[in-house]
Amino acid sequence: MLTYGAILIYLIILAYNYDISKKRRPNFGFHYAISCVLLIIVAAIRYRIGYDTINYMDTFRNAPTIQDIINGYDFSGDPLWFYIMGISKAIYNDFTVVQLFQSIIVNCAVFWFVRRHSPKPFIAILLYYTLLWWNLCFEAMREAIAVAFFLYALDGLLSGKGFKSYFLRVWPAIFAHTFGAVTLVFPFIKYLKLNKFTLIIFIGIIGLSFSVKDYLNEIVLMLEVVSDDAMAKGVKYLTSDTYGESGLSLMGIVSTVIGGILPCVSVIAILNRKANRGKNSLLPYVFICLCIVILRLQIPIFFRFLNYFEPLLIVAFTQAIAVEKSKLMRQFASVSMFFMVFIRMYSLTSPDVDTPIPAYYRYVPYNTIFTKDFNRNSEIIFSH
Repeated sequence: MLTYGAILIYLIILAYNYDISKKRRPNFGFHYAISCVLLIIVAAIRYRIGYDTINYMDTFRNAPTIQDIINGYDFSGDPLWFYIMGISKAIYNDFTVVQLFQSIIVNCAVFWFVRRHSPKPFIAILLYYTLLWWNLCFEAMREAIAVAFFLYALDGLLSGKGFKSYFLRVWPAIFAHTFGAVTLVFPFIKYLKLNKFTLIIFIGIIGLSFSVKDYLNEIVLMLEVVSDDAMAKGVKYLTSDTYGESGLSLMGIVSTVIGGILPCVSVIAILNRKANRGKNSLLPYVFICLCIVILRLQIPIFFRFLNYFEPLLIVAFTQAIAVEKSKLMRQFASVSMFFMVFIRMYSLTSPDVDTPIPAYYRYVPYNTIFTKDFNRNSEIIFSH
């Protein structure tokens, strides 16, 4: 906890000094680089932290070497991930090298995107650390690489370089994670206009999705047209305890409304105000993020897509509080984001799936490759 707490305090101080305080302070670039390096290193040298990390470590033992890949190894899917593991084995046969590669790709992409598009970068990084860093670096490692290349590609689109630039940059996302193929449709969201007609269409889509939620298994079987691997993963997610439940509990719904819907609504309310229109190209993406959060109320598998849109929500939030002149609206958005962080952190105090152990033992205590300590509670979670 000391390691995590020290980083949190450091990022809070930086957010205050550079984004909240009106005083001009030097060494911005230095502290921005140091915070990026810190998040990279802490994620890279961890040992047996993160439920999915344990599964990836087991897979790594039997993963092909780079020579196997050159000789024509038959991929079952996600070839970029296999290349990363193969190259890592060639450097040093330890999963730590994979963690290092993955952490560099993900954190550098996030920091780079934030620096280019957020007027309050340290607030954005603070929110990234408290909301997303844990999941992207410790859990959804393959999908996080897809998210990283999506952010890299979206920057080209937002910078006016067009679709050609987007598709040239995003292709690694498709090969890093099976569901990374969804990034092929994401650039078209930029041209979504928020008006009454759009709202009616999306309300209809959400209503239709709720009505067919009981037939999701049959729909996922259609993924066989794409690949057997995509179908198998779809079935796996729908039959899992995390993504396969048909709807959330009452407390889950309340948490989603306060910690998911309200932050999106507050940012949309600010950026869609007449005085702020045309100042932000992330507004359509925040609207899609809102739709995904709503769909998750009855179809939890939509939670997977939030990994792509929550980084954009964070950056859009900093843009919103930077352009909004109304103190009340800025406070509304800030309080909404605070509750989002609070609920996300508080959820870790609940028992993990099929165990009486709080979920935060996935990540604490922080162990490194230098000590290789085991924690009994963490191992109970990892064994289920």
